[in-house]
Amino acid sequence: MSINLLDFKGLFLRHRRIFFSHYAYANMIYNFLLNISPPLIRYIFLKISLGRFGSKSFIDYGSYIRYPSKIQIGKNVEINRGFQIYPSWANGNYGIVIEDEVTIGPNVTIFGAGQKYEGDKFLDVSSGIHIKKNAYIGGNCVIRYGVVIGEKSIVAAGSVVVKDVPDGSVVVGNPAKTLHR
Repeated sequence: MSINLLDFKGLFLRHRRIFFSHYAYANMIYNFLLNISPPLIRYIFLKISLGRFGSKSFIDYGSYIRYPSKIQIGKNVEINRGFQIYPSWANGNYGIVIEDEVTIGPNVTIFGAGQKYEGDKFLDVSSGIHIKKNAYIGGNCVIRYGVVIGEKSIVAAGSVVVKDVPDGSVVVGNPAKTLHR
């Protein structure tokens, strides 16, 4: 008995909600265990589950991680409480890369996927996100898919980043605009 890949894709599309509801349940358990684990166990858990988790990096409690294998975090990265990260899974193999020495404030949300309105319906869109070395992301920021945040850049608290941030820039606002370069 051979399985045709197109048959499997059709099966998946027909039962997409069932597959995602099961994944969502498993992901809820993953995040629960992550958030109740003591620091050493938590570090090992992140080392195993993330695509990469560099030495001396830290993700505070109260964070939410979706599709952990698609996330790469460098060395000496500090991520504060309330962090949420959503790479894309269904719309391509897009991941999220956070390089070395990055600091991310509390309640920052990173979206690797979203929707756009085209014609008379919403279409899923996604792309990778890259945060380069020594960047600082202030609290309550939102970073959208397809964005590159340059090296030594500062994203002011409460900003919504929808386009690339050049190296060494300070951006602020909704949508984020360059304040200083």
